[in-house]
Amino acid sequence: MNTSAHRWMMTAPKVAMLESAFDPFPPQPAEVVIEIAGCGVCHTDLGFFYDGVPTRWPVVKWLSTRSYVIYLVHTLILYRVVENTVLYVGPTLAFALFLLATAAVAEIGYRWVELPGARAITAWRNSRSRVASKHELVRRHSGTSVRKIHADRA
Repeated sequence: MNTSAHRWMMTAPKVAMLESAFDPFPPQPAEVVIEIAGCGVCHTDLGFFYDGVPTRWPVVKWLSTRSYVIYLVHTLILYRVVENTVLYVGPTLAFALFLLATAAVAEIGYRWVELPGARAITAWRNSRSRVASKHELVRRHSGTSVRKIHADRA
């Protein structure tokens, strides 16, 4: 394994990333060093970094939280709404009705399926993390948990 390492760091908004060398050796207790052949940065992340986060608009915030439900149901809704309305109201209004129906189903799916499901999974995961073991549960500021091995109990 190559013992020299470097990383690309974002130091400030709208400033080019800087390459920074660092020494990963020796690893700290309970750490490992992994050689990575290559990685990438999502273009959306770079866009947010350089241009700011566009989610200050309520419509964008709403759409970002409901996008998965919209992805799952939009095709089904499109065909049903258009085939049942286009002859009566025309293609433009049929498409507008499709958007309204998709928004309504997305809202219902988000509030009654996605949020309760996420809460149930989080509660289940938290109940599993309280199992007695040789590990101490340590809380980070973000609320996520990390297991830390006690050297005296190992």
